[in-house]
Amino acid sequence: MTVNGETAHIGQVIDPQKDEISIDDQVVKDTENLVYYVFNKPRGIVTTCLSGKDDEKGILDIVSFPERVFPIGRLDKETTGLIILTNDGRLSNYLMHPRYEHEKEYVVEVYGKIDDSALEKMRNGVKIELKDNGTRKKIIRRIGGEDTVITRKYTTKPCDITRLSSSKFSITIREGKNRQIRRMVEAVGYDVKRLKRVRIENIHL
Repeated sequence: MTVNGETAHIGQVIDPQKDEISIDDQVVKDTENLVYYVFNKPRGIVTTCLSGKDDEKGILDIVSFPERVFPIGRLDKETTGLIILTNDGRLSNYLMHPRYEHEKEYVVEVYGKIDDSALEKMRNGVKIELKDNGTRKKIIRRIGGEDTVITRKYTTKPCDITRLSSSKFSITIREGKNRQIRRMVEAVGYDVKRLKRVRIENIHL
């Protein structure tokens, strides 16, 4: 490594505004300006960068920022609420990797009144069906000459639930299986009417 054409030494102080740093004759450019946008995703929008279908709009189709950004994590098409748009790839891994167990809070409304016993079951963990291997890729096995999607049972971890009304509650989870909350609600006999994410850790909508 060189600084202004001379070999660098341990403890050397540089000024990134004035000094030129090179590694293997390649000039090291200053890090681009990192940006972080908190966005309220509307219903009907997919959070992938490319929608992939003519009749679908991706999240980048409805925003306009001077920087090139990407969404951290996903919300399914029918779910609304908080999504972070950034150009900081390190933050994506930190916020979304399961080992960090970051809190994600949602407000859920179901059809009809939901019983206290159903909330308690979800609070303690329920068995849900997963049609993927944790990476959102479907597990397909050829059975009797036909491709069959293999499902597996997964028990959700204990979570925090607070009733907000007869049909509405808030839920805070520290994991993020595909469509997890919708599947938890289905596991106790209800259907989700509206689902909105309102918080990731200390970042609020």
